[in-house]
Amino acid sequence: MNELLKFALSNGASDCFFSTGKPFSLRIKNDIVATESEPLTAEMISLFRRQVLGAEQEMAYVKNSGADASWQIESGERFRFNFFETMNGPAAVARPIKNGSELYFSALSLPEKLMSEISSAQRGIIIIAGTTGSGKSTTLGAIINYINENFRKHILTLEDPVEFIHSDKYSIVNQREINSGSNGFSNALKNAMRENPDVIVVGEMRDTETMTAAITCAQTGHLVITTAHTTDAVQTVERIINMFPESVRDQLALDLSMMLNSIIVQRLLPTQDKQTMIPALEIMRNTP
Repeated sequence: MNELLKFALSNGASDCFFSTGKPFSLRIKNDIVATESEPLTAEMISLFRRQVLGAEQEMAYVKNSGADASWQIESGERFRFNFFETMNGPAAVARPIKNGSELYFSALSLPEKLMSEISSAQRGIIIIAGTTGSGKSTTLGAIINYINENFRKHILTLEDPVEFIHSDKYSIVNQREINSGSNGFSNALKNAMRENPDVIVVGEMRDTETMTAAITCAQTGHLVITTAHTTDAVQTVERIINMFPESVRDQLALDLSMMLNSIIVQRLLPTQDKQTMIPALEIMRNTP
């Protein structure tokens, strides 16, 4: 399995697919390409999964039929894994974890001036939205890198798992891998207040407890940056509000109107020569 991961890196794959009874496949420039490897067996995938997860996470995997984790191969490269069960047997999808210190707005075809203004906010909530595979994590990593290069702050990230590794520049960057089960994100956000951060990065807003904790952090003067699985700015606001009981939605809308800084919605589209993908953006700034 490690050799397959090395092969994926050497071919510039953005994602790797391990499926029982099927050959190892890659996503290259947004196309799925099957390799000529022998079909993977359930035993091979399960053995590798237990090695990656360890005993405690394997128990959670059996209970939930799925689990997230990260894995480092001998050469030092790290991968984000999602293991899950299918009708044919166990499967997994892996994505290389890249160096976040090399992510820049201009190189990612993001509007440099506007993104710099948004990233320079002192407090509030920035939400990066889009479907799976739309580049949310990459844009999030570029914002972290911009803050890291230009401000002396403590940046605390809460991720499941860590996707981009950031080295300290002007800022101190502490990255935590959080188990998303058992209110992992919301509990970590509550504890974050004792860790004296200036910027708190939450991998994803998944429940009302996490959203409530994020608003509380923003109200106490922190900058909170997170992601959401939505397709436009209006839907993002509506989904957040509709997560809560109707009795508290008016107060939530008021709190959100004061704390929301920006919503950045994106999808990836191929360039004319089909050689790369670039983001198409909808950016909503919250103004008086």
